Amino acid sequence: MMKSLLIFTALIILIGANASFGQGDFLQKGQSGYQLVGAYARSANEYSISANAGYSIDGTFDLGFSIGRLSVGEGIISCTYYGPSLIFHTNKQGAGKFPISISYLFQYGISSYSKKSLYAPENKIELNGTHLKLGIVLYNNIKVDPAFIIQPNILIGYANNDINYTQRSQTYQIVSGGGMNIGLGFSMLIGEPTKSGFRIDIGFSTYKSETAFSISFGLIKAPDDSQTDW
Repeated sequence: MMKSLLIFTALIILIGANASFGQGDFLQKGQSGYQLVGAYARSANEYSISANAGYSIDGTFDLGFSIGRLSVGEGIISCTYYGPSLIFHTNKQGAGKFPISISYLFQYGISSYSKKSLYAPENKIELNGTHLKLGIVLYNNIKVDPAFIIQPNILIGYANNDINYTQRSQTYQIVSGGGMNIGLGFSMLIGEPTKSGFRIDIGFSTYKSETAFSISFGLIKAPDDSQTDW
């Protein structure tokens, strides 16, 4: 049970595991836009499916909200996960002091799970968790074609988790603490970011002893027609 809970915690941190995290990474400074993304992540014996919606203000601040469903093994533990994210793009390549883009990431999540015992239905098991993730992302947009951009990226972060276990009206804190979260990703944008584009994100991420692979597909829409510098 404890091993499953630790994996459960890791999956929440690794959900949408690649370092690509918001629509602002493909927008230039001063350009706003929104994004809709669906993602699938998998580690050794677990998987998650999630959806994200976000809006970028002037290509500098990204506000997002994610919701996902996670499952461990053959459904030993499954839960719903949701929470907001905030990304601050401090440096844009071609518009800042450095040749690469630098962004800071903040994510907060809440997870919940409950299931009745097959042998004692009155014994309802409940798990409730809070999850905080802070990180820095380095990335570089490479314009292969006016309508095709590729982006390698890396995430270096720290994640903290608290999970409580409740049964028979008794609550116990069974997971508390955090660790480093490292992610490597590769993203592609098909289409012109000045109008709209289809993005694909592939990534690998590690947290404690768990490693996950993720892939996501999404749509970026920029309502203005300003020109980018990529």
